[in-house]
Amino acid sequence: MPDELLNTPDTDTKKHGVLFRTIDGKVAAYGRNLVSDDSGGDLAINVRIPGLKQIDHIISFNTVSPDGIYHQSIMDAIITGNVVGVTIYQVSGGGTIVLTANALGSP
Repeated sequence: MPDELLNTPDTDTKKHGVLFRTIDGKVAAYGRNLVSDDSGGDLAINVRIPGLKQIDHIISFNTVSPDGIYHQSIMDAIITGNVVGVTIYQVSGGGTIVLTANALGSP
């Protein structure tokens, strides 16, 4: 993943990390990935969260676009181990979207 695309005011350049640990031993962590597309429309993207062995719950998604494109919604999250796949619907025009997934799970 090109670091220069992640170096925006709303993100840091780390692609993944641990946010906090709960009293019962769960871990909140994040992963980041980007997708580029020239046509717009609906885009599929997978995000791996290496700080977790198993994602139990998605806390939130955050998107940033260095190109200034926007989207309608993020839906259809499917979790497999420490990877979550989503569809970003109604992306305007072409460009790059950086998706950050925050999740809670087992370390």
